[in-house]
Amino acid sequence: MFFADIVLALQIFYVFTSLYTFVPDFKPKIFISFLVFWYLTVAGLLAYKNQSFAFGGSQLFTINVFSIALVRIFYYNSKVETFIDTFKIKTLNEKLEALSMTDELTKLNNRRSFLNYIDIIWKQSRRLQLPVNILMIDVDYFKKYNDSLGHLEGDKALIAIAQCMKNQIKRDTDFVARFGGEEFICLLPYIEKENAENFAKELVQSVEKMKIHHPLSEISKYVTISAGMASVVPNEKNSQTQLLDEADKALYEAKHSGRNRVFGSS
Repeated sequence: MFFADIVLALQIFYVFTSLYTFVPDFKPKIFISFLVFWYLTVAGLLAYKNQSFAFGGSQLFTINVFSIALVRIFYYNSKVETFIDTFKIKTLNEKLEALSMTDELTKLNNRRSFLNYIDIIWKQSRRLQLPVNILMIDVDYFKKYNDSLGHLEGDKALIAIAQCMKNQIKRDTDFVARFGGEEFICLLPYIEKENAENFAKELVQSVEKMKIHHPLSEISKYVTISAGMASVVPNEKNSQTQLLDEADKALYEAKHSGRNRVFGSS
């Protein structure tokens, strides 16, 4: 039969090309795809009216499986192992990179992550002439909190404050990070100063509303924060460093004018 001749030709082709097919460099998707196609084809041949052609269905299947196994053992073992090792190293590096950009205690982004992000935002805002707002945030009387309740309770308070601030973030472009110690920083790009200031006030209120008891605070029964805000439309005459300095000065004013409040730079 003409069809039987075609099937036989395919069988012969598969037998003599099985070794050659897998000789190129190991590529998992190609390797797996071909194996699936291979076994579906062989299974179809064996199932076709339970016929045995020139080589015999079971004999042909055995020859091909054995030839593929030889290639796998003698040629691909080292390549597969190299691929797996490379994948493990890549995964490990990705985890280490994530850890290097995340604050270990609060799980917020860290200072390094913030500096990378503001660099991107600054360039975009300068090109589009859109405002950038920064909130420099400090926990009020945090040293007294640690002295009265201990560092473990202090860590719990920082974690709670970090989560509270994270929950307040509503836009994908907004960014909050732990800047160091009890200091946090928030980046609010592409919105006007007034809107950023309203957000800052809500943020300050939300921390006090958590009602984390502070036995030695001089302004509230609960843990509070102070925030200094600075805003600018980036251009060739200003810089990220200047904006951070302005926010830091505004924070100083917020702390020395009563705390538990927002102070915006002029």
